[in-house]
Amino acid sequence: MGKLVWCLISSNNRGATCYRHTNYGLAGGSGIISFRNYLIMIEVNDMGNFRDLHTLDEVSNFIHKHQLAFLYITQPNCSVCHGLLPQVQALMEKYPKIALAKVDAVEVQAIAGEFSIFTAPVLLLFIDGKEYLREARIVQMDLFEEKLDRIYHHVI
Repeated sequence: MGKLVWCLISSNNRGATCYRHTNYGLAGGSGIISFRNYLIMIEVNDMGNFRDLHTLDEVSNFIHKHQLAFLYITQPNCSVCHGLLPQVQALMEKYPKIALAKVDAVEVQAIAGEFSIFTAPVLLLFIDGKEYLREARIVQMDLFEEKLDRIYHHVI
């Protein structure tokens, strides 16, 4: 889900009015559209929100597209997964340069073999395509935050 920002800009320099909306099912990107006497600037920012990935190719592309990529691997009937996700989402707001994605291990079964996943949830941080941090099942959030903070501030 992306954050949508669109601005209506008058072509006769009367100013601009911008609107912000969240939780749109849109991928990141931007563009400008000309309509009558107005220019409409549209931007969708998907940083700070978990993007759902549905194939192993999408996972691989996501990891290699972003310098800092975080995967939250979950399963539908996992109570720990569902309880931990809001805590991880809140924590990740402190790290705006980390791209976030979520993968359902039941839907993308090949992820288990690709990343040696034996349980859920699994939290993976990649830097330049390489795994730097892994936590699984019972995650102590304070220790996870310390590790993440150390890595993040060293890279950024």
